[in-house]
Amino acid sequence: MRLAQIDLDRTRITAPMDGVVGVSGAREGQYVRAGSQLVSVVPVSKLYVVANFKETQLAKFRPGQLVNVTVDTFPGKELRGHVERLSPATGSEFSLLPPDNATGNFTKVAQRVGVRIALEQNGELDELLRPGMSVVATVHTDQSIETTASLIKWLIGPLAAKLRLRRQAAGAEKPCPPLRPFRVLPNRAPQAYPTCLL
Repeated sequence: MRLAQIDLDRTRITAPMDGVVGVSGAREGQYVRAGSQLVSVVPVSKLYVVANFKETQLAKFRPGQLVNVTVDTFPGKELRGHVERLSPATGSEFSLLPPDNATGNFTKVAQRVGVRIALEQNGELDELLRPGMSVVATVHTDQSIETTASLIKWLIGPLAAKLRLRRQAAGAEKPCPPLRPFRVLPNRAPQAYPTCLL
């Protein structure tokens, strides 16, 4: 009885990941050998894009930059994501037969570098995406510290103004003088301006 229970337990096979069955190589009632492939499971969670950009386009690429992705299957719709990481080498370094330039006929060609793009949650499109689809990725390299600072100022500006008015009404601080532009000259200390706390 114990051996029958062990045999029954071994008839249940668990996939190593969540996904959808792509190709099935076994049928119900068929005998299989240990180590044989039964089905191909296609993962559908945590999809990502590997975009092969030219090496001349990577100077301003940084992890975390915003990426817009358009899928050929869904024209007119955009997916959002961000740069996760850049490949440590060009695609030719990982190819099965790397180019051999021992003949001396060297032609300079811009190499391709894989950029992994993590997709964010995009609603109903997430369920329709399938591995292997063709996409076009646009990386926004214009994001900078100034852009981030402007966004933070836009977000907390109204709150800071209210706090400043309350402190002035309570007599906690004097009104701030208007900001004036200044420049630092070589070998001279910058002119000091009074600062105000928020």
